[in-house]
Amino acid sequence: VIAHLNTKCYRYPFIIDKWIILRRKEKILTIREKLTNESEQSLEFSWLQHLTFGEPFLSPKCVIDLAAETVLTHTQEIPGSILPVKRKFKWPVVEGKHKENIDLSRIPPKNVRSHDLAYLMDLREGWYGITNTEMKLGFGLIWDKSVYPYIWFWRPLGGAWDYPWFGRAWAIGLEPCTSWPATGLIDQIKEGTAAKINGKSSIETEIKAVVYTGFKRVKNLFTDGTVEGVEEENP
Repeated sequence: VIAHLNTKCYRYPFIIDKWIILRRKEKILTIREKLTNESEQSLEFSWLQHLTFGEPFLSPKCVIDLAAETVLTHTQEIPGSILPVKRKFKWPVVEGKHKENIDLSRIPPKNVRSHDLAYLMDLREGWYGITNTEMKLGFGLIWDKSVYPYIWFWRPLGGAWDYPWFGRAWAIGLEPCTSWPATGLIDQIKEGTAAKINGKSSIETEIKAVVYTGFKRVKNLFTDGTVEGVEEENP
């Protein structure tokens, strides 16, 4: 089964094509995307995959495994955030505003209400797995890290007040992206992270998603959908 989606941007001379592919006897969902610059000039851009996870799958029993070395906290103050502004740490443990250690690979209890954003970078490989260790059920994503070298880690965990969430959102986003920060293309150009495409050219890439069972941690994910996991966590 193949679904082809297509859109033409209003303000930028870009066409975006997306093919969602589910092949018989395969256990993976393939998403093929093509970005075309119709203009005569090179243009900077930012390209994000906005994947989010919520209840009932998301719970304090979830653990995140991925191949990033570095965490950079958001570059501006966020109301409700427990993270400091624009600090770098080694994944997964960061220092909170009150000097406490926060393990970003774990989902906190629901009484810890926060709204945070961080950027995961220095990727060794382009994949992540989020596993509900109680259900032994997980979701994995695999992508080309040369196209998406960063992961935006968005955490509206009950602390995103006022419009549009009003404290009701309890979710996380793990979002492969070309660039950071999440404050617009001008700031990404200033930071030197904006992607660039030549005039009259295209960029194509594939993303693969897989659902897996039976594991409590993930050690690796492969493009054929194979998951290398462990059934029990180390004490």
